[in-house]
Amino acid sequence: MAAQLRPLKGREVLWKLRKAGFEIIRIKGSAYYLRNPQTSRLTSVHVHGNRDIPLMETAYVTSKGQLVIPAKIRRKLGIKPGTKICFVEREHEVLFQPLTKEYIRNLAGMLKSSTSATAELLKKRKLDKE
Repeated sequence: MAAQLRPLKGREVLWKLRKAGFEIIRIKGSAYYLRNPQTSRLTSVHVHGNRDIPLMETAYVTSKGQLVIPAKIRRKLGIKPGTKICFVEREHEVLFQPLTKEYIRNLAGMLKSSTSATAELLKKRKLDKE
């Protein structure tokens, strides 16, 4: 069963980490990079004004490399058995995007131009024939 954490403000997380012995080693934009001198553990916290850090759900990877997506997230994103998931690796994180009908629908028109692709192809064919 996944554990649920309450929402925290970035500054609150920063304060708690400093209290636990972490030191700020670098600040870049809204990202604070911290290190614990005793354990050498590194972490980063993003502080965006007074906004909450979103709720986090945790899960474990099985010995077969399987990951159970928490039910709350599955319901919210419309993930059902057989839903295809796209994994995106970015630097030190992995994002996953369920390829649901709603997601595909939201992509429609994203690359819209002033002329249709069909009209462009017909123009090019006409020029090729000349």
